Amino acid sequence: MEYLSKLSKLYRYSVRAHEEMKVPLSKELESAELFAQLLKVRFKDTLAINIPDAAIKEYFILPMSLQLLIENTVKHNIVSKSMPLRVDITINHETQYITVRN
Repeated sequence: MEYLSKLSKLYRYSVRAHEEMKVPLSKELESAELFAQLLKVRFKDTLAINIPDAAIKEYFILPMSLQLLIENTVKHNIVSKSMPLRVDITINHETQYITVRN
């Protein structure tokens, strides 16, 4: 039931965000966290996704862009017990860049 609740929150966000040109980074990070939790159900301990605190509100980003990048790391890498995947999302406040690294 918890999985369906998270999935419905993510879906509602994607429907609302679809109409926007940009969204607050804090909302996008919350959405990425929901997506990461759903992936953890599937991959268990073989996937670690580190997302920074969502308390940032002065930046804006394209909607669903972080989810797409996380999705690509899972799609284009091996995720197994022998080769666990780690994804790190970092924010550089000086340059205002977001880095997604695996």
